[in-house]
Amino acid sequence: MTFAKRFMLLALPLCLMGCAGSGGSRLADNVDVLGAPDAITYAQLEVEEYRLGPQDKVSITVYPVKEYALPTARVAGDGSVLVPPLGLLRAQGKTTAAFAAEIKAGLTACCLKNPEVVVQLEETMSRQITVTGAVKTANVYNLRGRTTLLQAISMAGGVDSATANLKRVGVIRMVNGQRTGKVFNLLDIQAGRAADPDVFGGDQIIVDTSDRKSAWRTVLSAIPITSFFAVF
Repeated sequence: MTFAKRFMLLALPLCLMGCAGSGGSRLADNVDVLGAPDAITYAQLEVEEYRLGPQDKVSITVYPVKEYALPTARVAGDGSVLVPPLGLLRAQGKTTAAFAAEIKAGLTACCLKNPEVVVQLEETMSRQITVTGAVKTANVYNLRGRTTLLQAISMAGGVDSATANLKRVGVIRMVNGQRTGKVFNLLDIQAGRAADPDVFGGDQIIVDTSDRKSAWRTVLSAIPITSFFAVF
């Protein structure tokens, strides 16, 4: 199944809402932003450290014994990580520093004298965005820090200048357990007439195309262009 088809399956509820008409959607009054996403965001991370969760990928470095290092380790669904020779350790809910301290304590007790342990977060589901539509490289991207809509599109290689409709760039986000969406005018943002909004982990960004037969136009037609956002 192609990337576009997989994304369309995710976006299908949005299409159906657009076809159902105004009676099937609810609008929030005078809200010109999408609202805070359900996923942990970088705005939050500026005031509190990120805590590991299932499917996060980390690397573990142990000095001076490299044999105990793990270049890649993924947090399992139950929140644990297999750390030789200590076995399964719970990582979920801990910062990388706290998890490193636990590994160090375990290695000190069983095997090594005062080892140095470093745990680094390599990839996390809560820091991934999807950028698709009329961009050069549609894909899933990892956020590395605070990221705006323009920066997110740049991560995808920029827009396809031959087909992109810069007046219609949609952002889909989960808020309070429900999908919300809004269309932004990239030309206004680039000209400074509108703010460049932040994007967050879990967001889906769609750049519209000038091709009237494009499936992305069907998706975007269900997202309001006004200063409201819809729950769908």
